[in-house]
Amino acid sequence: MKIKRLLPYVFILTFVGLTVYLLSESISSDKVADIVKSTGPLAPLVFISLFASTHVLAPLSASPLLFPAFLLFGAKPTVFYMYLATVISSFTNFWISKQWGRSLVIKLVGNKNMQKIDEFTEYYGVGALIFLRLFSGYMTDFVSYAYGLTKIKFSVYFLISILVPIPWLLFWQLYVGNRVDGIKDFAVWVYIPIIPFVFITSLFIYKFKKKRSK
Repeated sequence: MKIKRLLPYVFILTFVGLTVYLLSESISSDKVADIVKSTGPLAPLVFISLFASTHVLAPLSASPLLFPAFLLFGAKPTVFYMYLATVISSFTNFWISKQWGRSLVIKLVGNKNMQKIDEFTEYYGVGALIFLRLFSGYMTDFVSYAYGLTKIKFSVYFLISILVPIPWLLFWQLYVGNRVDGIKDFAVWVYIPIIPFVFITSLFIYKFKKKRSK
């Protein structure tokens, strides 16, 4: 892939990184933490529900929730709750897309283009899902909706979505969590999965376009 093709993704990556950093500096985390904390023993459930909803309603951002959760629960519990929320939202999005999405997409893009979408998924299919689940961290909303429009079996999607992110979760629990010192460290480590996600996604798009042009 030429360097020029990578430049837009580098700019996006830099922008996202700066946004995360600025949020960690400016967000009023104490206020959000107080709201979640006021729910008492249900605080983890409230956080999981709110975090999952930001993936179901894709325009919403989860960033304002992460830093208060870190202050309230600590690094390790927060990441574990994020994992649970991501699993819940990935199943929810897949189900929504499976139930109502395909008919709507066909009306929007037509049957011919829908066949191209299916061909793309069959070409990258399970392998692509494994890579995306492994490297995309908690950015799962569009992946879940997209795969809900494909022919992939729910059992396969279910197992991959639950099992593949576990290495990253264990890495957090056994290594990173013990070394996070403050909210800035937490923000950086949450941001790290975006790096391979951007490059791998761009590679998929590039290879697919190249295949179609043949």
